Amino acid sequence: MIDINIKSSNNLYDITLSGHANYAPAGKDIVCAAVSVLIETLIAETDGKPFISHFTHETKPDKTRICFEYNPFITETAAVIHCIETGLKGVADTYPDNVKIIKKVFGN
Repeated sequence: MIDINIKSSNNLYDITLSGHANYAPAGKDIVCAAVSVLIETLIAETDGKPFISHFTHETKPDKTRICFEYNPFITETAAVIHCIETGLKGVADTYPDNVKIIKKVFGN
């Protein structure tokens, strides 16, 4: 099971992923691949961008964490977050035995 924990507030976004989908053997797991491509897209669209601050990205075996601050009035960032979360929700809805999302929103 891939556990996805999302915490967000007015200007802080923090996402942690842990575990394995275990849908198929390593290297052939389409659930893992789907989640991975969405997370790599989030990193590519936020890391180093001028409207993102305090970006951190930690990857350890079985765990990835991405955290950053952003200006909520910059619609590009909100759109990226929305698209990534929509994709992750789609994967979780299609493969509920392999992906679980917990989202906590503070101060919005």
